[in-house]
Amino acid sequence: MRILFLLLSFTLLQLQSSYGHDKSLEKLLAKYKVPSVTGLRIVNDKIDYNGFSGYRKIGTTERITNNDRHHLGSCTKSMTATLAAVLIDKKILNWKTKLSELLPLINIHKDYENLPFELLFVHRAGLPGNLEGFTKQWLDQNLYINRPLPNLRSNITKELLGKKSFYTPVRDFKYSNMAYIIAAHILELKMKDSWENLISKYIFKPLGMSSCGFGPVSDPNQSLAKNIWGHKLVNGELTALHEDNHAVYGPAGTVHCSMEDWAKYIKMH
Repeated sequence: MRILFLLLSFTLLQLQSSYGHDKSLEKLLAKYKVPSVTGLRIVNDKIDYNGFSGYRKIGTTERITNNDRHHLGSCTKSMTATLAAVLIDKKILNWKTKLSELLPLINIHKDYENLPFELLFVHRAGLPGNLEGFTKQWLDQNLYINRPLPNLRSNITKELLGKKSFYTPVRDFKYSNMAYIIAAHILELKMKDSWENLISKYIFKPLGMSSCGFGPVSDPNQSLAKNIWGHKLVNGELTALHEDNHAVYGPAGTVHCSMEDWAKYIKMH
């Protein structure tokens, strides 16, 4: 996938200003055997190319459109970091505040207690990538239950920060979805609201990103594909799927939106 994006970026440099279905992208579909591809280019703070080609779901005839929403995956992490920065600009939080000060009501292991808030955003807090280390029993009792998402993020925070660090904080780089869940829990505690509501209030609405949402953009109950489906290789064959990370992972990777709305976010940065 990284190769495809790099190639696409190179290709877009050569494309003429264009909007809508672009046949010149079809060679990418054929070469990489993917259902669809979308490209967007911003020059001098304006979109001068927004092209797309292909189909929403493999094996169907519904073509993608300019309004289709794309799952942004871990680009969501930058949004969570931006939300934190907005609140820091408002003097509500500080990058340097220690985790023990931000979370005074939980027992934090000594490996974590003096770490500054900012380390959660740069993958050097000593935390695991995902849910490794959690037992099935713990997950059944604390995550796979019908409770509000802030409560589930609180459960993960207490469990992880109460144990010895998985890696050496500061020194070791370890890409960590868990660090972003903990960061979001801190934001939720401080603002007394869910991460989903906060990201909508402070990022999506001010930027006019009206197409943004969370989770899968597909609908398995529709006979026609009304939006782009996710795909993955299953036994070497590309297969459409309707699934996403558990919703508790929201701060690390569940946002979706149209490319034009994504461009609004990129231009702001």
